[in-house]
Amino acid sequence: MFNLTPGCSPCNAHLKGEKHFTVSTHINPFQTKFDDYFQFRLKDIVFSSKTDVSIVIENIKMYSRSSINDFKIEERYNDQNTKVKVFNLVEGIKNRSPVIQKSLLQQFSGLFGKLDNINRTLLKSQGVPIEAKQINDFEMGKMKRDICKQMGLIQS
Repeated sequence: MFNLTPGCSPCNAHLKGEKHFTVSTHINPFQTKFDDYFQFRLKDIVFSSKTDVSIVIENIKMYSRSSINDFKIEERYNDQNTKVKVFNLVEGIKNRSPVIQKSLLQQFSGLFGKLDNINRTLLKSQGVPIEAKQINDFEMGKMKRDICKQMGLIQS
């Protein structure tokens, strides 16, 4: 049987190997969207250093974790480089939660724009896709978007 599902080089050449893949055990990106079944979450949102960052993947709809396990997605997203990026993302937005932004808008009426525009600008500056359909347009787009949803910056 031919392998007609595209994948990145590490996944295709090094991780897939001779493992048996089926549509019931593994996600086929042409048939199933990872975004519909799994979400990234931070184990804890408050951390004091980059090494405290821990990213987990949770089922939001029942589906086999075979793709996550076989492609070592949790391990790869918890590498030092990704932890630094997540730490910087959270540090860049943690003091700009909707509650704090609303308070600033009330205190400094007329100085800032609307809260939705401020959050959009903030997310855009951090490379976070605002719409779910944009997750493939940004580096680590799904993970960043899921973390911002967890922090209450994205509602849908």
